[in-house]
Amino acid sequence: MAVMQSDVFYNEVTVERLKDSETNNTYFITKIPKEDSDGNLIKLKRGFSKDSYGSEELESPRSFAARNASTLVTNCSTYSTNTYRVVGTSIHNGEIQQELSKQPYNHILAIGDDNTLKSYPPSTDAQTILNDGFNNALTAFIPMIEDGSRVSDSILDSRDMFNERHPRQAIAQDSYGDIYFLTCEGRRAAERGMTVRDVLRIFLDMDMQFAYMLDGGGSAQTVYHGTTVNRFSDDRGKTEREMLDFLFVGPDPDQIEPSVNEALKPLGVINKLRSDELAEYEYHPGNHERLKPYLINGWDDYGTSGSSLARVWHMPNNTLYMIGSIKGGDPNKPFLQLPDHMSPMFSLHFLVPGNTLGEVYKVIVRPNGEMQMYYWSEEARGDASYVRLDGIYVPIWPPNA
Repeated sequence: MAVMQSDVFYNEVTVERLKDSETNNTYFITKIPKEDSDGNLIKLKRGFSKDSYGSEELESPRSFAARNASTLVTNCSTYSTNTYRVVGTSIHNGEIQQELSKQPYNHILAIGDDNTLKSYPPSTDAQTILNDGFNNALTAFIPMIEDGSRVSDSILDSRDMFNERHPRQAIAQDSYGDIYFLTCEGRRAAERGMTVRDVLRIFLDMDMQFAYMLDGGGSAQTVYHGTTVNRFSDDRGKTEREMLDFLFVGPDPDQIEPSVNEALKPLGVINKLRSDELAEYEYHPGNHERLKPYLINGWDDYGTSGSSLARVWHMPNNTLYMIGSIKGGDPNKPFLQLPDHMSPMFSLHFLVPGNTLGEVYKVIVRPNGEMQMYYWSEEARGDASYVRLDGIYVPIWPPNA
């Protein structure tokens, strides 16, 4: 029978906002102590969209938290929006829900009844995990720390995107059995995100015994007391991505009186409105453009998707901030012709960090919008397979000036 509780939140669960000095990126550390103040286990649980495995109706973590009065909700598995199924192996409360083939970078995360976390290689069959005493398991990406030591480079490099900077969601555990989530923001001009090794470095500094990379990118979300604590990257920071399953702390979905979650629901709504106001400032209309149409003299995008695409962000202070990489082209001629609505305020000689062969020495911006790069040595011209534009900034006139 559903029960009304006077205090549905675990006050022992805490969230801290931090800044990584090496990447200059914001991240959040959520701590779930193994036990509450009465010595009872604070159980880490797994839930599903609309509380139904296999539901074709996706749900955001904040929606799940609002319906179930959860203290904490995070995203977890990778999933397919075509089949409405999570990837790989899924075990819930002792039941094998599915066991599908996996990629080499899709390791299995097992969760013990006492919150013990363990990773299994992609080839492990579900029955082996059950026989080891783990009644819950999901599939996302890779372990980073096992038995207090970093995993091999072959695991860390098993997918190219692990070495790119993106929003990240990861789970870790210390020697006491406390659980930690790291949620990293990214895909914005000032904060691009973290690599897997960045997350690994932070967890090693925290003396974690185990760490595992959950689904990230636009899916990386942490909801605490009904409010999404991190800024997300979809739709210029305004859209919370919906998904199939979640990790959470709180009552079981059928143990909360509807009046409780109805009373708590406005908390998340109000804070979402405030988050949208902040997004309007950072992601104002027209601030993000692909540079491909403006690349000239044979230059082109280095990659076809993700962080390798050359882009320009029009910041509120009328500064252009460039990210991405380009390839090919004639190094003796300009590589970019800015459009008319992005007119430089003045000629600029911009020094670019780096002093080895193949790295750009400086970029010259001309008043007509042409940009040309120069190298540290004549021998370096054309030697690099790609050139990073990251960090180049150009003051421009306001559009209507």
